[in-house]
Amino acid sequence: MTRPGPSQPRFRKLAQLLAALYLCGLCTGALAEDESAFLEDAPVVLSASRLSQPLRDAPGAVTVLDREQIRASGMRDISDLLRLVPGFIATIAYGSYPVAGYHGLTRDRSNRMLVLIDGRSAYSPYFLGGVEWNNLGVDIDDIERIEVVRGSNSAAYGANAFLGVVNITTRKAMDSERVAVSVQQGEGGIDDASVAGTVKSGALGLRIRARQQRDTGFADFYDGRNLQLLDLRGDYQINNQLALEMHAGTNKSGAARGTYEDSGDPPRWATIQQSYALARLRKSESNGSDWTLSYYHQHEAGKDAFSVPIPPSFAAAYGLPLSIVSDSGYRTNRDDIEFQRFETLSQTARAIWGLGWRHDSVYSPLHFYGVDTINTQDARVFGNLEWRPSSSWLFNSGAMIEKTSLSGTKTAPRLAVNYHASNQQTLRAAWSRAYRTPTPYEVYSNTKYVYDGKVLRWTDQPAESLRPERITAWELGYLAELRSLATTLDVRIFDEKIEDMIQDRKVPLSVPTDQISPIRPEARTSVNGDRARVDGIEYQLMWRPSRRNWLSIAQTLMNIRSSEVGTQFEVRNQRSAPHMVTVISGSRELGYGFNVSAAHYRYGRMNWEQTEQENLPPYHRTDLRLGYEFRAMGGKAELFLIAQNLGQVNNEFKQRYETDRRIFGGFRWEY
Repeated sequence: MTRPGPSQPRFRKLAQLLAALYLCGLCTGALAEDESAFLEDAPVVLSASRLSQPLRDAPGAVTVLDREQIRASGMRDISDLLRLVPGFIATIAYGSYPVAGYHGLTRDRSNRMLVLIDGRSAYSPYFLGGVEWNNLGVDIDDIERIEVVRGSNSAAYGANAFLGVVNITTRKAMDSERVAVSVQQGEGGIDDASVAGTVKSGALGLRIRARQQRDTGFADFYDGRNLQLLDLRGDYQINNQLALEMHAGTNKSGAARGTYEDSGDPPRWATIQQSYALARLRKSESNGSDWTLSYYHQHEAGKDAFSVPIPPSFAAAYGLPLSIVSDSGYRTNRDDIEFQRFETLSQTARAIWGLGWRHDSVYSPLHFYGVDTINTQDARVFGNLEWRPSSSWLFNSGAMIEKTSLSGTKTAPRLAVNYHASNQQTLRAAWSRAYRTPTPYEVYSNTKYVYDGKVLRWTDQPAESLRPERITAWELGYLAELRSLATTLDVRIFDEKIEDMIQDRKVPLSVPTDQISPIRPEARTSVNGDRARVDGIEYQLMWRPSRRNWLSIAQTLMNIRSSEVGTQFEVRNQRSAPHMVTVISGSRELGYGFNVSAAHYRYGRMNWEQTEQENLPPYHRTDLRLGYEFRAMGGKAELFLIAQNLGQVNNEFKQRYETDRRIFGGFRWEY
């Protein structure tokens, strides 16, 4: 069964709006042809092709969230900021685990998109992969901008950029305030504090940040969290050509898990500890070319152990104790090195190319029973060529060739052509193919609960001949940058075909006679199964007369179709994202130091857990932020009040988890 597509009247109205804006752009374009300021002020992005490009030259749709938008949102979690981006959905799973996804197909893991923090991948090699949003290792106040590539971008960043890229760039230490302090407290146990200090000496800048973020999760559930961060950034301009960038830090997330109603899943405190270090050397050459060499190491360790009671009769019959310890602790290590070079080939052509190598190790006695450590390697070569044969036409071609120990050698190509109807309007067509490499868990999972050589429970078995997921994507784009109207319109029409989707299925167990019985006759394993097709349209219209004053409307209309009609996988995929999402947001300076911002979100029916029992009804959410800025102790200060989810109580994740109103306030001071 396929959900009906957007109604024809709605598409007709949208087409009329686009036609009107196109004609308006042609008219206003004539007035702006000679305005060099228009070209100077145009947003420049790096994430689409790794080349520095104006939005109108990028080979894909890119949304940029800057510092003003981030602060005005009032969001505490970086994942929640993605609510402002067309095509994205976000929520808090189980009260303490943020999750976000683009175009659905996410469940409670963000494992089909890539998140980068200053070039460091936040894609975890553990379990089902994806992003540990609580352990990104960055404070939201240190973010300079977030570039979100809407659509597959494996040609630039590899297999994990399957459906998109979230590229987070932090402020340079030399651009940071000497001292910055912020606190906020309120409903839901919100208790956040952050302090940063910066030292600048000649060409060297060092910033250190400490942060704590706490809340109690959903009401009536044991699911609070406590996040701690210590982060260091250094920038050193060695000479006119060489620059060194350094990052190091550690963070720890603690989350309440379990329930008082289930003795097999008792209340407990689980933690994830992460540490990281990154160094990047960049050389700019006199001919305009440059090269970059970067290396980072990342370590992650999770702890989650608890006692599980054994029924007395069962324990007596098989010689077992009355309780055993279930320990799902793990450790991962990652080392990544990459070289990248940019070159201007001629007046009409530019290129960027590079190569890299990554090593991941995963240790988890529970999930990889009988194996000490899973080691995987990834070698990659990439490149992108930009060719401008005339002022109106621009061609981008790029590819990533990856060889991994989990899926062999794959090539992810992309072709895009941009037509500039004027210096304010661009039409774009693009095609790409990409792959998502299976995680070590999807390939090698062998989860056994064993006591004294006896298998008490066997829940997961290794996969057989698992192939990487594959996506073939087409898109048409339209970008209008109407300077005289202070208005930007970004439209993306997409058609994404995903094949060999990795899913878990139950298979019969073959249990040796010397192992304990009774035992569950089935276990999960990963297989290539369903195919999905995602198509629709998304757009964002923004009026922004100044950096701190804007009004924006973003909307996504989308269909997800499944090849396995009438099965649980059809339910999983088709309802994994709302058919329609609308977001209206704005910010306004009121004068005398006062400012106000608000956002209203409307979501259609969907299902995060992707079971019939967890269908969520449509809901809407309204957030409001009021601020008052003033001078204090020689610096800039702000008092602010934030109200989230004003109005009705919503079910954003599961039917039994109610997201109610939260009001909290805070103080910020920078010197």
